[in-house]
Amino acid sequence: MKTLKVELVDRSYPIYIGNGNLDKLAEMVKLFFTTKNFVLISDKNVFPLYGQIVINSFAKAGLRVEKITVSAGEKSKSLSCFDEVLTKMLKLNASRDWMVLALGGGVIGDLAGFSAASFMRGVPFIQIPTSLLAQVDSSVGGKTGINHPLAKNVIGSFYQPKMVWIDMAVLKTLEPVEIISGLAEILKYGIINDRDFFHFCEENIGKMLALDDEVCVEAIYRCCKIKAKIVAQDEREAGLRAILNFGHTFGHAIETVFNYQKIKHGEAVLWGMLAEAHMAVELGLLNQKEFERIRQLFHKIPMQSFISDINFDSLMLAMKRDKKAQDNKLRFALPKSIGETIIVVIERENLIRNAFNFALANGWRG
Repeated sequence: MKTLKVELVDRSYPIYIGNGNLDKLAEMVKLFFTTKNFVLISDKNVFPLYGQIVINSFAKAGLRVEKITVSAGEKSKSLSCFDEVLTKMLKLNASRDWMVLALGGGVIGDLAGFSAASFMRGVPFIQIPTSLLAQVDSSVGGKTGINHPLAKNVIGSFYQPKMVWIDMAVLKTLEPVEIISGLAEILKYGIINDRDFFHFCEENIGKMLALDDEVCVEAIYRCCKIKAKIVAQDEREAGLRAILNFGHTFGHAIETVFNYQKIKHGEAVLWGMLAEAHMAVELGLLNQKEFERIRQLFHKIPMQSFISDINFDSLMLAMKRDKKAQDNKLRFALPKSIGETIIVVIERENLIRNAFNFALANGWRG
């Protein structure tokens, strides 16, 4: 099992990455925590697959686990679902000495984490990510929250887990679109911060799509290592951490315009990265040769969701409501080269429109 640590002084926590280790979590929890009562929050797709494995292992360790399940999908990152979770926790008579277990993908991690942050002004929680995207990105770093109908992730908090427990064996039950979604975030890490890792991705994209055990464990480890280092330096996104938003200004807006349906988060980010990389070329930040490397790697991913029916004006409106905007100006994380990224304020709408049109004309075809 590979181990990392997110260094945040008194709030530091470990990340464990293994293969077939889901039923070993209870042993680790009992070793490090005195908590006896837990509430497992999952969705109705994930729980039937893995929920009972977790509950049985905790029961075997003498630990009590109650469960709360919600509908699968982005729609559960809502105020109504958040209210539902807190109501059920109250009816379970949960208290501050309980711990939340977030078993699921990015949606569950965000919802359960925000519920833990809010319930009785904060109870501890553990991330148990079951999607590739959550394992390489959203489970690490303490961003928790829910969506508003007008904008994504604008309600939430920075609230770090006590542990991240990753079992890549659970990826075997994912639909192909979920693998694609996670691969988008994997490629992002190479582009924004690690040239050698980008080369690793170029060499191993086929094996990652096929969920090769050795390659995927290495990719998950390297992504978590990059993010842990960034979060340790800038937990609340005052500076460096903003580079993690490459592809997300466009990506979040695409999700919002589609009302959090039709397209997965990682797919929207992949479209966003193509548009934003082209924007970097137009601004003279990224040279054409490096852009072509990025574009060619993107096109090795078999995209399943398309954006040809998006209206640009609706997209711009969603971007302006994005939490990354400041003084009504849009901020983009743009690559200067593969492995180096800067934050750029863009005021020229025609530049954004050109990037969007480029993605439409040169992106994936349905």
